[in-house]
Parts: sequence; C-alpha cells; structure tokens
Amino acid sequence: MVTSMIGLVAFSADKIVEHIKLAANRADQQISNYNELATDLSDYIFFTEVLVKFYSQGWTTKSSLNKIVPRYNNAIIKLRKREYVNLALVHRLWGKKSANEFTEIMSLVKRIDALVHELNTEAGAVDSGKKEKVDPAVAKAIIDNIKPLFKALESKVPLFLIKLY
Repeated sequence: MVTSMIGLVAFSADKIVEHIKLAANRADQQISNYNELATDLSDYIFFTEVLVKFYSQGWTTKSSLNKIVPRYNNAIIKLRKREYVNLALVHRLWGKKSANEFTEIMSLVKRIDALVHELNTEAGAVDSGKKEKVDPAVAKAIIDNIKPLFKALESKVPLFLIKLY
C-alpha cells in the first residue's frame, strides 16, 4: 500500500513537472513570437518613415534611393511574408480582438505599400539613369497620400503591441 502511494506521488510529481515545463516553453515561445512581430512592425515603420522623409525632402538621387529602397523592401517583404503566420499566432495567443487589430494594421501596411509602388516608375527612371532625381511633383502627390495612412499606422502599432505585452 505504501509502495503504491509512493509510486502515485512520484507519478503525479512527474506530471506536474511536465506541465510546468510545457507552460514555461509556451511562455518562452509566446515571448519569442511577440519579439519577432514587434521587431518586424517596428522595422517597417522605421523604414517607411525614412522613405517618406527621403522623398519629401527630395533626396531622390540614385545613391540616395539605393540607401533606403532596399531596406524598405526588406522590411515589407519580411512583414508580408509572415503575415498569415503572425495572424494565426496573434489569434491563438491573444484572441480574436487582437487578431482583428492585427488585420487592420496589415491593411494599412498594404495600402501604404501600394502607394510606395506608385513611386517605382520614377525611382526606376532614376535607377536606370534616365533621370537624375524623382520628379518632386509626382513624389509629393504620392507621399501626401501615404502620410495620413502612415500616421494611422504609427498610432495603432504601439497600442497594439502594448496590449499584447
């Protein structure tokens, strides 16, 4: 009888330790997922802000654009490539409301990126040597459309990330 009780206690202790380890691993994974998502969003916001600044200031020579465009492209690719993985993780780890907020954020990201793509014709002409700089009037019209979307994104992302943390 005593042996059975000791065995039962040992079995229960092993199960408790196993559950604690699983919970700790889940918490570590949640933190890791949060950090990656937060970094990806922060990178995108930063490089979008710099891109807007370059175009707004007329810093659109080939050498100037080569400093920012690849970085912007890398940030958007990284964020968009993991969009549905992040959506699923946010939904699973933080719930439907947070997933809906993430979807709204990604909608803004996509709208901004679509406008950034409108700059490609001008940037391509500069890159190919057909133009020395992007036409300021063309850039201004597009950047003026990006700015309110970017402002909305800048206000939503920090609040979203704070809620998740």
